Amino acid sequence: MTTKPTNQGEKAGFCVELAQRMRDLRKSLGLSQLELANEMGHNNHGIVSHIEKGNSLPKVDALARLSELHDIDLHELITGKPSPAAQQLELDRVKLLSTHAKHMGLLLGGLVEMRQDRADELVEAKAKLAKGTDDDDDLKEFIGELESEIHGLDAQLKILLDDVPWVKESLAQILDRPNGLTP
Repeated sequence: MTTKPTNQGEKAGFCVELAQRMRDLRKSLGLSQLELANEMGHNNHGIVSHIEKGNSLPKVDALARLSELHDIDLHELITGKPSPAAQQLELDRVKLLSTHAKHMGLLLGGLVEMRQDRADELVEAKAKLAKGTDDDDDLKEFIGELESEIHGLDAQLKILLDDVPWVKESLAQILDRPNGLTP
């Protein structure tokens, strides 16, 4: 619940802070004052200019429209702090990402170990074949199966490793936040 400013100083401070958030938002969206005014339901840039100077406050329905258009947390736009619901969503996203990374690590480790085991078996089988044995045909078939399995494991590893930049990028986004996460 947001409390109403109790005196002129608090109201002026709120206007200045909101003005800065509105200016930052408009610039981050790459919009002119007129474009932002149109999105807020106005037909001239003057209202946005007054808001960005801290001379007037936007109407809540105009802020709600911006929030919906650009998927912005309305609570954060008004107060400068993420809403409890947005914070919970972010925490859930971080937990999911962490679980994903943990499972991916386990999966990658298991696949790498399995591939190494198959590669070792392949070396042994080729060494036996080079020595010559009575079951050369069975050994050649086994070598073919091992090579095929190694090829399949390599394909699975490539798919998983292609996903790693996404994990790194998501973690970087979380760690680059100036205030981190607020639980």
